[in-house]
Amino acid sequence: MALTLSQLCINTEKTYSLKLEAGKNGMDNTVRWVHMVEDSQVPDFLHGNELVFTTGIGNHNTEWLLNFVKSLYERSAAGVVVNIGPYIKEIPPQLIVYCEKNDFPLFSMPWETRIIDITYEFCRRIINNERNEQSAAEAFRNLIFNPEVKSGYANTLERCGFHTVNSFVVISMSFKKAGRSIINKVLNKYNTKLLKIIKKSSYPTIQFIQDSCLTVIRQNSSDEEISFIVNEIEKSFEHIQADIEFFIGISTIKKEHYSVCELYKQAVAARRVAELENANSRNYSDIGIFKLITRIENKEILEDYVEGIIGKLIKYDNENNSGLLNMLRQYLYASGSIQEVAAKTGVHRNTVNYKIKQIKEILDSELKDEQKMNFLLALHILDLLSLS
Repeated sequence: MALTLSQLCINTEKTYSLKLEAGKNGMDNTVRWVHMVEDSQVPDFLHGNELVFTTGIGNHNTEWLLNFVKSLYERSAAGVVVNIGPYIKEIPPQLIVYCEKNDFPLFSMPWETRIIDITYEFCRRIINNERNEQSAAEAFRNLIFNPEVKSGYANTLERCGFHTVNSFVVISMSFKKAGRSIINKVLNKYNTKLLKIIKKSSYPTIQFIQDSCLTVIRQNSSDEEISFIVNEIEKSFEHIQADIEFFIGISTIKKEHYSVCELYKQAVAARRVAELENANSRNYSDIGIFKLITRIENKEILEDYVEGIIGKLIKYDNENNSGLLNMLRQYLYASGSIQEVAAKTGVHRNTVNYKIKQIKEILDSELKDEQKMNFLLALHILDLLSLS
């Protein structure tokens, strides 16, 4: 729901004579604040997503302006407003070319417009929008974790533009480095890029952190739009920092507010499967048997099932470091083909046969088809529990 430049600048051409000179394709940039910057050296306090105003005071020409705007673009500013007057008499053509090429919004504003008026209005809009975003995020949390208490979310969501007649999709994202969650680091460093990707929509979109993961709730998004978002995130992180692992879970699409509770569970389940399979993204509709496993919220039931099916083998492995559990896994994945297991593990056929014989004795099973299904299910559960 963060304000975009196009939303922030509604009616400002008429009210303040603010004119877009270049960079129209960047009008979906989100804006976190407004700054006046007069030094030709862009200050380090800019974090990204700022709309910068400048009058050019203290400069006697416009030669500095191109490098100034380049620095703003490199610091991920949302755009720049140039106050045309005694210090900047006109916008250099090369600056317009640069902004157009890089989709960086460049505005001009006449000297007669009082900067204090427009910056005050922009700041007020941004603050009000942040309040609405916080209210919407809290309402969605109430909906997800206390769906039966309708008074805790319905009116707030409607007021914030999340209408119950719309369709919703939930995306759950985790970011890890060396196996540890780094969600705060990612948001601090790459929030500008992420926001631009996940919030590009004509409908209000919300994001919040839950259980060290980023949760995104979008309205009226097609499957094609969701695929585009996932592809853009994949491309961005491959480009900016290859050592960050990210996993994305995508729910199905359903209408009405109350469905978000179910969609959230779907997205989390799909993300956990993505982590398990070391895949960048998974759709809930494609996770197969894990749909059943993830519906069981009582962890003890899952642990009891694993213990009852392959507990003896796990105990034997732990005591003897025999690797039989992995051998069982490879055997089941290969549909019982000794030759395929030998080729994949690099172990001689006789050794594979010996280990399978050990497994059968320990589990007191001949590994018939129905038993194989139980063992495979237990292994899937074990893998999923290891992520908890």
